[in-house]
Amino acid sequence: MSEILWCADNGDGTYRNPVLYCDYSDPDAICVNGTYYLTASTFNYVPGLPILTSRDLVNWKLRNYAVKNIPEARYAAPQHAQGIWAPAIRFQNGRFYIYYGMPDEGIYMVSTENPLGDWDNPVLVKPGKGLIDPCPFWDDDGRAYIIHGYAKSRIGFKSWLGIFPLSPDGRTALGDDHLLYDGTKNHPTIEGPKVHKRGGWYYIFAPAGGVATGWQVCLRSRSIFGPYETQVVLKQGSSETNGPHQGAWVETPEGEHWFLHFQSRWRGRRTAGRTSASRMKRLCRRMQSQWARSARKQRRLRTRRTAALRLKRIGSRKRRNVSRRAKSGMMISAAHWGCNGSSWATGSRISTRSAAASCGCMRGNCPMAAIDSGSARRR
Repeated sequence: MSEILWCADNGDGTYRNPVLYCDYSDPDAICVNGTYYLTASTFNYVPGLPILTSRDLVNWKLRNYAVKNIPEARYAAPQHAQGIWAPAIRFQNGRFYIYYGMPDEGIYMVSTENPLGDWDNPVLVKPGKGLIDPCPFWDDDGRAYIIHGYAKSRIGFKSWLGIFPLSPDGRTALGDDHLLYDGTKNHPTIEGPKVHKRGGWYYIFAPAGGVATGWQVCLRSRSIFGPYETQVVLKQGSSETNGPHQGAWVETPEGEHWFLHFQSRWRGRRTAGRTSASRMKRLCRRMQSQWARSARKQRRLRTRRTAALRLKRIGSRKRRNVSRRAKSGMMISAAHWGCNGSSWATGSRISTRSAAASCGCMRGNCPMAAIDSGSARRR
């Protein structure tokens, strides 16, 4: 699992977006001791929560998975579009933590001291339908919190962010959930919050407006409980990058700031506001960012697809498919099952003719899978 997934490195000190031409929805990333770690949604597919590493935010390798199987019994059969949604990865007191929402079950956590080794079994931190997109935050006074979003399909409303207290060890909710911010009027469908603190200010980065045409908003307050002032800090504008959606603010050891986010790229004709699912990919893009006096703002170095690569050079590599085509019958390291212990409704493993080998996406839940998988339909 150490092959470079996608080569965005131009080999001349520059890189080209997207940095991951792979189906990694809702990515989150951190930097620990000079190494960047990234994870993403995997929904009902296992193994889940991929662990990617990089030394420069451009060249990424798939190294591990944090979840071997989804613990709930009903995932012995495919539960399409359910399961593991929108994780947040953090490093606290010598341990790596990943929090994720399962929209029908609640908010879970997995942790480890070694992200490339075995992860502990998932822990249900707070049960409840509709609790999604959790992000943990450990404050300077030792108190901990989770800020999260809501899934209207499960709880009956959306466009709000919520907060509840968390035990210092990160394993248990200590109190009730409370509504924190209402984005209904100005930032509908706000979700995927990521929490930071700088200079005595609490910042919440969150996408709003929907995946296809939305924007990034930054909330700021002197108290984690608000009230929050807001500012749109990233949007499509005149660029070709539609709907800069959920992602991660990352600070490098050199003190630079970068924002990684996914973009939903549609191919083919849109009709009546809908597009064939077999034409959609979610790509990861990287943009340089900066602190501003009033709030955290983000700016693109260039409006074109190529931007300066200022981090340590890794060396030039030719562009390659995310998973090399294998001989018939060989398994690729990025293969997934559609449920615990099996793939698709037929129970067979994903073949090299499925998504990863045919369209350049890493995971077997790529919508392109239906093109090459024959009867292995997802719906």
